[in-house]
Amino acid sequence: MFVSESHTRIITLSTAAGLKIEVMPFGATIKSIKIKGHEVCLTYPSLQQYLDNPFYLGSSIGRYANRIANGRFSLHNQDYYLTKGDQQHALHGGAVGFSHQLWDCVEFSETYCLLTLTSADGDAGFPGNLQVKLKIAVTELSVTLEFTAISDQDTIINLTNHSYFNLNKDKSSLNAHWLTIAADAYLPISSSGIPLGYSNAVVDTDFDFSQPKELTRCFDSVDPQFLTAGGYDHFYIFAPNRDLKQAVAQLVSTESGLGVRLFTTQPGLQFYSGNFLGTPFIARSGLCLEAQHWPDAPNQHTFPSAVITAHETYERTIQYEFFEL
Repeated sequence: MFVSESHTRIITLSTAAGLKIEVMPFGATIKSIKIKGHEVCLTYPSLQQYLDNPFYLGSSIGRYANRIANGRFSLHNQDYYLTKGDQQHALHGGAVGFSHQLWDCVEFSETYCLLTLTSADGDAGFPGNLQVKLKIAVTELSVTLEFTAISDQDTIINLTNHSYFNLNKDKSSLNAHWLTIAADAYLPISSSGIPLGYSNAVVDTDFDFSQPKELTRCFDSVDPQFLTAGGYDHFYIFAPNRDLKQAVAQLVSTESGLGVRLFTTQPGLQFYSGNFLGTPFIARSGLCLEAQHWPDAPNQHTFPSAVITAHETYERTIQYEFFEL
């Protein structure tokens, strides 16, 4: 990869309420989120690590977040084969997804930046010339991500953010974190992370976060699905007729006294408990709440469609609202 100064450029956004974030156009990455000086995300020690970014820290994920089975799908009776790198399945957009491409910053101010990316027809194997925009804005103690995209052909799309949250002062574990997810069902997966094609109710299981649960107590689970994934790496389904003004997830730390609420127009979220984090981190030292479309939807005909038609505008919003206990 040719690396220019643009790859390691940092854009700082802030508010008078004490929120400060750092954005890198490379990968449309949220490098840092600080609340009154306190970092709430995992961060790499060096900028070079954001160019490699094997864990997708803070990155924008596309064209298709999560997994597409065996890196292939059919659309209008035509088969498409996606780049997979060394993966069994296409993960987070294939071998070189949006997370590892240089976006253009076309506008910015103290409180927002607008990033754009052009993904050519055939990029990673996906059809259609796709124009993507991401507006990242801060107000008070909130960070709002507005994704829009349009293609000149019918295509599939699933965009999200991949920040790892750890609200503690010490980022070595998720001790003292309590999680709530407003979902009654999740998608069980195979040993390679592909949904099995049906949903399971969360009630009376270790996947039930409808009420706040202390996370570290959940990590001793012997639920077969927990063991299959080596932890939590599952898609939670939101009610289709839910009130979009209500938070779909909440994470709080009783150690730091900080919390974050997630609001989104997405139909669900992937809860990933950082099971396979490695150097410079340790496993389960951060977690992702990836608001997104259903994984492997192009191959699962009972799942909601991930197709956008030619010249249709794709629009999704993700908001992180931070607060003090």
